[in-house]
Amino acid sequence: LLAVADSMPERVSGRDFLAAMVVAYEIGLRSGVALHRQLSEYHGSGTWACIGVAAAAARLVREPVPVDHALGIAEYNAPRAPISRCTEYPTMVKDGLGWASMVGVTALEMARAGFTGAPAGVLHESGRDIWSDLGSRWYLLELYFRMWSACRMAHPSIEATVALVKKHRLRPGQIRTVEVVTFAEATKMAKAIPASIEEAQYSLPFSVSSSIVFNEIGINQLSAEVFKDPEIQRIAGSVRLVADEEYCKLWPIRRVARVAISLADGSTVTSEEHESKGDPRSAYPPATLRAKYDRATIPFLGEQRSAELAGHLLGLDRQERIDGVLDSLLSPRVAQY
Repeated sequence: LLAVADSMPERVSGRDFLAAMVVAYEIGLRSGVALHRQLSEYHGSGTWACIGVAAAAARLVREPVPVDHALGIAEYNAPRAPISRCTEYPTMVKDGLGWASMVGVTALEMARAGFTGAPAGVLHESGRDIWSDLGSRWYLLELYFRMWSACRMAHPSIEATVALVKKHRLRPGQIRTVEVVTFAEATKMAKAIPASIEEAQYSLPFSVSSSIVFNEIGINQLSAEVFKDPEIQRIAGSVRLVADEEYCKLWPIRRVARVAISLADGSTVTSEEHESKGDPRSAYPPATLRAKYDRATIPFLGEQRSAELAGHLLGLDRQERIDGVLDSLLSPRVAQY
């Protein structure tokens, strides 16, 4: 959406940009719910996000546009992105999101040029209940923030591991083996020793090992040096993944895991059940989210530009133009991670 806004002949206001973001989420997420009524396999967001992108881009264009055709074109040309392809074979395809963005924007431009598209099936064939509360129920407010630099399916296992390590003050050298009990989809992320950032983000053993050695998995842990660390590799190689039948029934509404760590002295410590944090039921406080923002942006932007960007974003609804956000993001880097 920032790229679309940046290409507009007239600058977009903060309120218009926020409105377009709301459209993207509300249309995109409902399209995903509708699509999964038609599919037998769970698909990544690239399969349906393009519909939200097309709708949001149409919201930014200051002229009448054939939105129905744009959404139909986007749906028909959407990436086929079964999530298992990402989790079992971690690569840079990332749910097809790159092409989903391109498909959504291109669909709008094609519709504006007179290209026609069949009515989007997610709008017309999936039941009125999905769309009946549009404008009264806000899916955007039901989303979550990720604290860890790993696939969301790994987060309950990370939470359980971090809690267990802190509770018993465990040191890496004490660890003999680790058993992770979670839902089946998460156990597919089984590659222990990653060779790339993508493999690390989709590796449950690496996520658990990093949580033991560093008490987190963040930007600093996604590096070749950490991947090759002997202690990281030893612990990751000891991780056993087990699918729990009850946890499988809860997926994808809830993501649950528990962890048992066997120690060198022969004892075993076991965590309680943990779920992914960051959703409205277990929201992070604003200070925690700001700390994550700082960790993610300062290495790339520097402290000054990071603070400037935060100011622009927090006051976006009061800005007549979003130039401050664009300038902060698009200016030459002053720091290199």
